[in-house]
Amino acid sequence: MKKVLTLSLLSVSILFSACQGGSQKHSADTEDTSETVAKNVKQTLANVDSTVSAKTQEVFDHYIHVKTALVNSDAPEAQNGARAILSVIDGFDASNLPADQKAEYDNSISGIRTNAQAISGESNLEKQRTTFAELSKHTYNLVKAFGANRTIYNDHCPMALNDKGAMWLSDEEDIKNPYFGKEMLECGSVEEVIKAK
Repeated sequence: MKKVLTLSLLSVSILFSACQGGSQKHSADTEDTSETVAKNVKQTLANVDSTVSAKTQEVFDHYIHVKTALVNSDAPEAQNGARAILSVIDGFDASNLPADQKAEYDNSISGIRTNAQAISGESNLEKQRTTFAELSKHTYNLVKAFGANRTIYNDHCPMALNDKGAMWLSDEEDIKNPYFGKEMLECGSVEEVIKAK
């Protein structure tokens, strides 16, 4: 029994230290120069129509709903957040967008819809988390192009998805890892900060 307990504690310790090694601290008084500095980026499209901006913000709000549910290891609530994303997407007619904006919107929304549908129909938490990685990529493309009327943090965990690594978006600087939840809540770092226009 002692050997099993010792091995379990050792495994958790190794995982935690591996993640902490890549973790970025955000304290202003930190002296460690080996830390990664997050890159500041701006949204790519100019003159975004206010109705598109409002819908992008709603999609992002519900994306955060899904992320928070996964942080809390709450599969039914992740389904609810994904359904809310679908409701926003289905309620918006993008046909009047300028051609460059429509192409960008359609491309991002197509991937968001596919992954939100998958999460909304999936009750297995680990499968939701795997799909969330793809949802995050498409949501990143959407908010980088159109913004979401706030600063957005592009976070990354190198240990997510069996050490393949995965990113997610947040509306706060503190790391709250949706791929591990409370098991390794602070595992990850901020790679980019997308500034609101």
